[in-house]
Amino acid sequence: MNDAAEDEYVRQRSPEPEPGPSAMHVEDDAKQSAEATTERAEKPVRPTETLVISQDDARFLIGAQGKTKKKLMKVSGASIEISAIEGDAEGKQRLEIAAEDEAKLKFARECCEWVLQQRVGKIVVDTSVERDYLSAIDVDPECVAYVTGAQGSGLRRIEADYGTLMFFATRSTHPEDEGEKLIIVGSRKGRRGSELSVMAACERKKPGTHVNEETKLRNRFEQPGDGLGDGWGFDVFPFANQDELSFAIGRGGSTRKRIAAASGAAFEYVGMLGVMAGDRDERARCWDYIRWVMKSAKGNTPADVEYKDRQDVSVFPVKSGKGGVNRLIGRDGNMLRDIENMSGTVCMNIPDPENEEGELMLILSHDKRNRDRALDAMQQVLVHGRFGPGQSGRRDDRRGNDRPRGGINARLGGKERCYDFTQGRCRYGDSCRFAHIVPDYSNDYGGNNGRGGPSRGANDRPSHPMDGPYGRPQGGNWGAGSRRGR
Repeated sequence: MNDAAEDEYVRQRSPEPEPGPSAMHVEDDAKQSAEATTERAEKPVRPTETLVISQDDARFLIGAQGKTKKKLMKVSGASIEISAIEGDAEGKQRLEIAAEDEAKLKFARECCEWVLQQRVGKIVVDTSVERDYLSAIDVDPECVAYVTGAQGSGLRRIEADYGTLMFFATRSTHPEDEGEKLIIVGSRKGRRGSELSVMAACERKKPGTHVNEETKLRNRFEQPGDGLGDGWGFDVFPFANQDELSFAIGRGGSTRKRIAAASGAAFEYVGMLGVMAGDRDERARCWDYIRWVMKSAKGNTPADVEYKDRQDVSVFPVKSGKGGVNRLIGRDGNMLRDIENMSGTVCMNIPDPENEEGELMLILSHDKRNRDRALDAMQQVLVHGRFGPGQSGRRDDRRGNDRPRGGINARLGGKERCYDFTQGRCRYGDSCRFAHIVPDYSNDYGGNNGRGGPSRGANDRPSHPMDGPYGRPQGGNWGAGSRRGR
C-alpha cells in the first residue's frame, strides 16, 4: 500500500448520518418534555392555608368515623387534612386547607371555624354580610327543639339529605341582641331543600306557622340566589284532602323521595302544600310526576303522557296480565316500588297504542343512568322473578357441574320451591312467583356421594326426604285433589 493510499485510508471517516426518523423523534420528545415542564411551571398552585389547632379541636373537627370532616369537604368543595406536629409537647395538630381559588378557601376556613365554635359555646355569624353560600332563617321558638332533634339528629338528617351544614347562631355575643337564627350553608338547591324541610317540620309541630287559612305560603323566599332572573324559583302543588297527601308522601316518605330524585328538584310537603324548588325544567318534571302519581292513586291511567316528545323517559314494552306487567308490579305494587326506590325513578304503565295485548312501562327520571338501572331490574324480574346481584350469574362447582348460584333453591330454576304446591294447595298456577317443580334430591340426600360407594347414613333415613306417612302424595299426583300417603 503506497503512502497516498495509506494517507487516504487514515483520513477516511464514516459519513455523518442524515437526520432520520429516530433522531427526529428524539428531538420531538425533548421538545414535548420541555413544553410539559413549562406548563407545569406555569400551572397555578392551589391556594393553601395552614392552621394550628389543639388536639381536642382536631377530634371535634374529624367527628365520629370522620363524618364531620367529610361533611365539611363535601359542603365547601375543599381538601381538608389534619396531621400531628412532630416534636410538639402539647400535641398540637396541623390543619391544612386547600381549594381551587381564594373564595373557596375562605369559605372552607369559615366552615371550620363555625364548627369549632360549637365545641366551646355559641356560634357567632354576622348575617349582615351577605354570602352567596349562606341562608339565615327564623325558626319559631316552640319548634326549635323539634327541628333540632335529640342530640341534633334532626339537623343531621336534613344535612345528609341535601348536603348542607346547619347550626343555630347569633349575630353577636351581646345578651340584648336578637335571638338565634338557623344558618344553612351549601349550594343554592341544597339550602332551599333544607329550608323547605325545616318549614315542613315546623308546620307539623305547630300548624299555621308557614301556611295560612287560604292554604297559601305566608312568606316568600328571600335568600341569596333568589330573584336573579335565571329561571330559578319555586312552585306550589295544593292537595285537596289528607288522603291525597298521605298517598303522595308514601310509606316513610318514599313517594316524595322518588319524585324528588327523578325530577332533580328540591321537593317537600309543607302542610297541605307540595313545594318544589329548582330551575324551570326541574320544576316542570316534578309537577308532571306528582300529577300523574295522583291520577294513578285514583285508579285513572294518565293518558295525557306525551312520552314520545320527552327527554326524561325510557319505554319498556311488556305484555299484559300474568307473567308480564303483573309480575313487574308485584303483589300490592311492592315489586315496582322496590325498583323505583332502588333506582330513584318514577314508573307507571299505560296501554300500548300499537299493541292491544301489551302495555308500556314508562321509566321517568332526568338521569339516564337511573333509568337504565330500573330497566335492567325489570328485565331480571321478568326472567328470575326478582332483581339484584347474582340473578344472571352462573359458576362451575368443583365437580364440573354448571350450577346457578344460591344452593338447592337456585338449582330449582333460580327460584324458591313453592311449599303450597308440594302440599297440593297452590292456587296461583303459572303466575306463582315460586317454582312449581318436584325436586330430585337423589344427589343431596343419600344415594351415591361420588366416591364409589353409598353415603354414610343412607340406610338410616328414607331414600327421599318426603317419603313416609306425611310425605309426598301417592300416585305421583301433585296439586288439587291429591291424597296423602297413609
